[in-house]
Amino acid sequence: MASTESGYQLCLDVAAYRQMQADLEDRCHGKWVVFHGGKHIKTSENFEVCALWAMDTYGDAPFLIKRVGLEVLPPPHPEASVRRRARP
Repeated sequence: MASTESGYQLCLDVAAYRQMQADLEDRCHGKWVVFHGGKHIKTSENFEVCALWAMDTYGDAPFLIKRVGLEVLPPPHPEASVRRRARP
């Protein structure tokens, strides 16, 4: 699959996740979800289960695996992160 097409497919999966995020957080908080083709395909409590299943099912085709409700956000500014760590 061409990289442009792969990028487009992954964007569809990210958009689908964001559209369903509130519902997924209610139903699947802390679990791993697989998206492919813009659709929620699988849910598991185990990342490896999702990853192995998705690789076996879709091979080299793009898919998205996300952990629901436990987003890790970057610090608002890199220097702020460094300053916080520098303080005793």
